[in-house]
Amino acid sequence: MSADLLTKPLPELVQYVFEALGFITHHPMRVLKHPLADSRLSFVIRRIDSKSKYTGVIVRDWKRIVGVGQIHKAEELLQSCPELEKILIVSSMGFSYSATRLADKAGIGLLSKGELVSLLMKRVEIR
Repeated sequence: MSADLLTKPLPELVQYVFEALGFITHHPMRVLKHPLADSRLSFVIRRIDSKSKYTGVIVRDWKRIVGVGQIHKAEELLQSCPELEKILIVSSMGFSYSATRLADKAGIGLLSKGELVSLLMKRVEIR
């Protein structure tokens, strides 16, 4: 893996990794009708060879951990967008313990920047 890949801004890195893993990325407003989708989602993904629903991706490149507020917003969006099968949140600084527990109960996937890079290195399929 190239060192300059790790210096990319997190949104670019996330998009690069998912595309390398066989996903197509779209701007949220191209596939979702919900008015909050554009402001809450960074992009949506779907396997290249799939006709399944989309996965919403939220990228938080913050200098602090992601808390329960972001999980609540993601859960609200997941419940109101029938085109979404799931939501993943990718954070540069990780997640609070409470956010991790809530996301687990809500079925929202969480990835740190390190886990994202590990996915690319191992080419692990996302389920």
